[in-house]
Amino acid sequence: MSHVPYMVKIDTNRAHKIEMRSAMVFYVVIFICDSPKQKLTPLNRLIQSGTNSNSLNMYTSRLNDFKHNNSKLGCLLKNKLSLQEDIKKLMWDNIEDWDKCKISENWVELDESTENVSKIIEQHKKSTNDILVLLEEVIKKLENMEALSVYRDFISEFFEAVKARLGTDVWAKVKAAINRKLRTNKVNFKQNEEEYISKLRNFLQEINMTVEDIELMMILKKKSNAEFHQGERLDPEEMREKFETSFPEGLNDFKDSFRKAFDALDSWDRDDRD
Repeated sequence: MSHVPYMVKIDTNRAHKIEMRSAMVFYVVIFICDSPKQKLTPLNRLIQSGTNSNSLNMYTSRLNDFKHNNSKLGCLLKNKLSLQEDIKKLMWDNIEDWDKCKISENWVELDESTENVSKIIEQHKKSTNDILVLLEEVIKKLENMEALSVYRDFISEFFEAVKARLGTDVWAKVKAAINRKLRTNKVNFKQNEEEYISKLRNFLQEINMTVEDIELMMILKKKSNAEFHQGERLDPEEMREKFETSFPEGLNDFKDSFRKAFDALDSWDRDDRD
């Protein structure tokens, strides 16, 4: 009979460890499956609002897929843990009755159940990570949207300053030429456009800018018109500070052109004050 306490000691220790582990997971699952529905956050409201429809639909579809998968995994995990609790109850009953054969069967069932629970937890971790990746993408999208809406106003003001110095007629011809070139994906301007482009080119040399800089700024303005406008109105000093400290990395191709334009406006403003 000396082996009886030894067997019971091993079984109770192992069962206790599994019970503690299961209890921890159980509370997590209850939170996932049984928590009340939350109100829409500002981010969700923005995602569901009228921004660029293609990307919005993509983000919404992916988020709904992740939420569905996350909910399904959570409920599946809850069911597996409930089964595990039933197995543990049977084990304790069998230990009290000292039915070695059934105890052995219970251990096998519990091991299989624990393995299944572990697999579901890993799947749930992956699902959660997918959601985090999606949120990072959406945040980057929102950062770009904010920058586009803020700097669109700056582009308009800069172009107005250029028009005032270049002349309304010349600027109208320049804009038409650049728009045609961009619209038709051409590399060069037409011969009858070169007269006005040359005037722009000569003018821009005085402020260390090129025609390509103007083209990039026009592209960015067109891009901003296609996005949801929600940026705040900033005064020139605030905008310059924001530009230097928090211009999105995804728009770095435009940064040098903007810096030149900022410098030019600063110079022109100083001349006007003098």
